[in-house]
Amino acid sequence: MQTRLNILHLEDDRLDADRIRETLAAQGTVADMKLVHTEAAFRAALMVGNIDLVLSDYSLPGFSGLSALNILRETNPELPFIFVTGERAALPAEYQQRPLIAKPYRPEALVGRISQLLSAAKCQSSAA
Repeated sequence: MQTRLNILHLEDDRLDADRIRETLAAQGTVADMKLVHTEAAFRAALMVGNIDLVLSDYSLPGFSGLSALNILRETNPELPFIFVTGERAALPAEYQQRPLIAKPYRPEALVGRISQLLSAAKCQSSAA
């Protein structure tokens, strides 16, 4: 059975975004991805809604994953957020425990981490 997800992806490298979409598809997840790389586009996509998950690179020109996470905490705190980055060491200590997928990643690790986070979010919303 295929899973379908609406993903807001903050990433400045189209190849990385395509790789994630292809990896998810190969593992049975159809990802409708909205790719953005600026703060304005990120905020606009959040306003439109219909998002199951946010994937975010840590470092982008003129914007950052930390800024995106802080915006998300203010506007949609229940929305699952995962850093997808090769820069784990650059994350400030208070963010090191956030969900993270390290580049390069194994396909099953990507899908497993996303599934785990979505399940946890579903449980939290059911309990609320």
